Amino acid sequence: MESCCSVRPRYTPAVVLLVQAFLGQVPVYGFRQVGDPAVLGHYQRPGSLEYGETAVVQTGPELVQNRSASAGEQSPAEGSACFQQDVGSRSKESQVWKIRASLALEGLKECQFACQTNPACTHYTYTHSARKCYLKRSAPEYHYHPGDQSGTRNCNLNQQSCFKVNTGSTAPDMRRVAIPAGSTFGSELLRCQAACKEMPECNHFSYNSHTKRCFLKKESPRFREYQDDMSASRDCDLGSSQEVQAVLDGRN
Repeated sequence: MESCCSVRPRYTPAVVLLVQAFLGQVPVYGFRQVGDPAVLGHYQRPGSLEYGETAVVQTGPELVQNRSASAGEQSPAEGSACFQQDVGSRSKESQVWKIRASLALEGLKECQFACQTNPACTHYTYTHSARKCYLKRSAPEYHYHPGDQSGTRNCNLNQQSCFKVNTGSTAPDMRRVAIPAGSTFGSELLRCQAACKEMPECNHFSYNSHTKRCFLKKESPRFREYQDDMSASRDCDLGSSQEVQAVLDGRN
């Protein structure tokens, strides 16, 4: 039987903001590190951590780009959406928490809180099926991994990822664009996004890597799973074509 600990943090301002945001009372745009010594002691006490080299993280729901509240605190690898669903991180050197929360969102927030109280934590991954939280200390190395959720330490968890793989939008097309074959799917996806940015009314797009078709959308997204589709918001920071390709290479 694995050793575990329940996470019962004191009610810091970050926790209060999370609760208020969850209830819809106030907008929350990110959280700074919690420096309460008592809270740090709770997470760092002997026997409360497991150690390993497992890495995980992902790409998920709504069409909002998630950024840290403080751009100055971001590493280059955090330039893309700060919350990822169905994407893993191969980063080594992790601390592993056993989470007791029964609801996925509660477990995810507990995992983020643990990251915020650890000065060395840059990002984390939460696997709800295993109730495990992986704290990462190095730059993220993302890869597609269904079922995992990952985020940066200051990410607003009330928003969701602006980039989705194996997912299309059934919202009506405002325009269809044929994308010339590029060196990688990543570069083709960026061309599709550029086409969306050229259209003032375009707010998101879907790209089919098989047909090389780019579908520009102006209405609210209606996502559905589709093997060859990739979708993103107009202003989603996808990073370089190499960074996008690293995620796409592991999608199947």
